[in-house]
Amino acid sequence: MKTGNMVRLLLLCIVLAGGLAVTAGAAILKTDWKERAPEEGPYLGIITLPDASLIYAGGSSIYIRSWDYTIHWGYRPAQAAALSLDGNRVVLGEGNKVAVYDKNGVENWTRNMDGYVKAVAVSPDGSSVIAADDKGNYISWNRYGDYVARTMNATAHSLTYSPVSDLIVATTDSGLRFFNRKLEVEWYDNRTESSDRFVCIANDGSTIITAGSREAASYRNDGMLTWRSELTKEPIIDMDCSSDCSVIVLGGQDKEVVVLDRKGTVRWKFRTGQWVNAVSVSRDGSVIASGGIDRNLTVFDRSGSILTWKKTDDIIQPRSVAVSSDGRKIVVADQRNIYGFTVLGDFAVPEITITSVQDTFTVVPTTNPAPVPTTTVTTAAMTTVPATPSPAVPARPTTYAAADPLPVLLALAAACLLMRMQR
Repeated sequence: MKTGNMVRLLLLCIVLAGGLAVTAGAAILKTDWKERAPEEGPYLGIITLPDASLIYAGGSSIYIRSWDYTIHWGYRPAQAAALSLDGNRVVLGEGNKVAVYDKNGVENWTRNMDGYVKAVAVSPDGSSVIAADDKGNYISWNRYGDYVARTMNATAHSLTYSPVSDLIVATTDSGLRFFNRKLEVEWYDNRTESSDRFVCIANDGSTIITAGSREAASYRNDGMLTWRSELTKEPIIDMDCSSDCSVIVLGGQDKEVVVLDRKGTVRWKFRTGQWVNAVSVSRDGSVIASGGIDRNLTVFDRSGSILTWKKTDDIIQPRSVAVSSDGRKIVVADQRNIYGFTVLGDFAVPEITITSVQDTFTVVPTTNPAPVPTTTVTTAAMTTVPATPSPAVPARPTTYAAADPLPVLLALAAACLLMRMQR
């Protein structure tokens, strides 16, 4: 072979090798499954277990399925839902009724409330169920549906159960309420008005992050306010946090994905051009996903670099993106379908760095916890239930699946063809 041809062959191999390096570092979204929404209307609101093995899709007709489709049921109206972390309890608010099912859709028990059920919560092991209606009633039951306690307070918009304790956080128009499972008020917010709608509680129970309107805030589990900041110019539509609340993700009508650290400092932001309807983050904060009106499901690493993206068939619904604890599975609902994606590729996850700072960062003055008001609570003796440990979440692997071997075969074929042509 002539020297010139050998040089050309060497250059071709270098170029192909560079292409392979890029391919190996890239990520792709593989569609594992896709289902059409029912005729009653699109799905709205996605809840999953940490490993995405069980998925709840809200809407006019709710739907529950496992990733592998061995479990699939629902097709009924419900306005509130919660899943126990052990995957064995599904709690639904169905009109004035609270219904508890096992993961296969078998009804365990139902109880009626005086008003329309606005919010439900269930403890990690399914041993305690709390519900609140539109008349300000809060009722607590044990695992078997036995009555535990009842109280009245400001009407709840949401209820969130701590992953490690009996703390239940309620959002209301009059501020936050911290209850225990006997519905005794541990602390309450002394604000006369509150726009909080979203709550995340750290996996050790020490930190509570809230968001609503244009603000986000951080509280200790005793109610002490750590910080509250006005972070956006337009309303927030969705919020999610890593398990230790070190990564806080906001999306909303500002048309930006905004990522904060646990101190409330904006680490980076990404402008989409359309409302960001949904955000989610993996357990360790290394994989972040967002979606919205532009139909783009965008996947970022912790530092804000785009790993991959995919366009869905229609507008992605509010609060309808969920990332599994290890960042390898993503569930999305748009106005036509619900999707199950797997993230494939081999890429390193860099440490978080500040890539941009939000220019409108207004610190709102903090307030100390108010004294706990006298609250009438009726408590019945509670049946002793053996503790059931929550399932362990497997550690996140350091790399994703191996890169696609097709580019390697194409490179070898091209090199052989060039050598044959030069003979």
